[in-house]
Amino acid sequence: MIASVRGLYVLAAIAGLLAIVVALDLRRAGPPSDRALVSGFSADAVTALAWDGTRVVRDPASATGWSIAGTRRTPAEARTVEAVLSALRGARWQRREAAAVAGTPSRTLAIETAAGTTKLAFGDALPGGDGDAQQWLVAGDHALLVDAWVARALAPDPLALRVRTPFAAVLDATELRIEPGIMLRGSPRRLVDPTGHELFVAGALVDDLERALLATTIVAVAAPPAGEPIARITFDGGLVATVGPPCTGGKQRWVAGPLGEGCVDETAWQAVARAIAALARPAAEIIERRPVPLDRIAKLTLPDSGVLDLAKRPRIGSHDADPARALELAAILAAPGQPVPRPATKPTGQLAVTGDRIELVLELYGRGIVARRGEPLALQIGDGAYALLVRPQAAYRDPVLWLEEPTTIQRVTLDGKPYARGPVIGEWLRDAQPVADPAALDALVELLASPRAIGELPEPVTLPHAIELAIVPPVGPASKRALRIGKLPQGCAASVDASHVLVAPELCAAIERVR
Repeated sequence: MIASVRGLYVLAAIAGLLAIVVALDLRRAGPPSDRALVSGFSADAVTALAWDGTRVVRDPASATGWSIAGTRRTPAEARTVEAVLSALRGARWQRREAAAVAGTPSRTLAIETAAGTTKLAFGDALPGGDGDAQQWLVAGDHALLVDAWVARALAPDPLALRVRTPFAAVLDATELRIEPGIMLRGSPRRLVDPTGHELFVAGALVDDLERALLATTIVAVAAPPAGEPIARITFDGGLVATVGPPCTGGKQRWVAGPLGEGCVDETAWQAVARAIAALARPAAEIIERRPVPLDRIAKLTLPDSGVLDLAKRPRIGSHDADPARALELAAILAAPGQPVPRPATKPTGQLAVTGDRIELVLELYGRGIVARRGEPLALQIGDGAYALLVRPQAAYRDPVLWLEEPTTIQRVTLDGKPYARGPVIGEWLRDAQPVADPAALDALVELLASPRAIGELPEPVTLPHAIELAIVPPVGPASKRALRIGKLPQGCAASVDASHVLVAPELCAAIERVR
């Protein structure tokens, strides 16, 4: 018992000693070290960044939010500036030594804020297994060791601070002008001549020009060479760039504009020049050969004034349109024709097309010839394709008047006489009594479930038989269908929703068998 008590005293003494050691150690440790490159850094507080002669300043009036100081408000490349700020915000140093350890600094980054300027100098790199894995930065009296990617992000190439793609907005431009000689407008592109007349241009030629402009990038910053400009490029009336003489050496071309100035590769500019020259050829060589060069057609006004709506489900007037025939017409309008002289005679009709933000009128001349209104040339599309363009609106109406499942038709009222399905499959009742020929009613119901129009009647008609169907689906509300039907000299005719059409003669025959 005495030994146990003595042991407890010993343990208590050891615990107390350990507590004193821990407390003293915590007092010596102090607060954790701040390993940020710039203590308390805030990207929003930065007003400028400078690298040995190149300085970018925050500029709300600039297209990118930053400008290169010492220029005529040349925008700086926002992605490069953001990469520098992100590195300053997120990078941490791994080791700290005296400044002399970093060697002789090769470059300096100055970070300017309203509170003052902080400088980081770039010292020696430490080779690693995969190249320069680490590098010294000097901040005040200390050398800070960081990963090499941090140093690379903080010291971008001066060219990377420039907006190097002066023609990046070409795809969004509504009007593209290259002086002297070329003006393109709209989408799809139309070439505009000096008198204001427009010509839809072959899409491949436009693609060549736009690709060449997008591929033209500034590859060097240099002093402007002596000589006169050779081209002036504007988008939507605003100057994008003036193209000047060759830069020193002749392998580059001078370009200057609101986004900056410098030299582009001469090969890239020659690709632009070839695309411009291709658009200067005669109209017959550059005209868009598709009668309607639209990716999406929303509406067509047919030669007989019928409106074919293709925005959603195809509709012709107030009725559903035949999807197959609507697609057939769209395919004909997108098939290339052969450029021919515009006929001297007046057009015999027209087909108006509405697309996304554009409307055009296709004038019809007969003999397989069509022309876009206002253009100097016509297109020969062939007699067969032309016949499809001039089809009347009635040809586009969906031939299926309605579509129901036969078994959901629970009641047929023929000339006021109701016939109802019985409790047994195949049984039909009239006044609660089975009918003598249920097969005749089944045949009639099969035809009435999906009646199809096989022709149009030009004028309203009076028909002898009235039919009403009561439809009760397994799920959903009940509904009704109604039509009048009867024989005419032209065939079996039906009136549905104020439309008068010819239907299959079998339908009239089935009605006679039931009666």
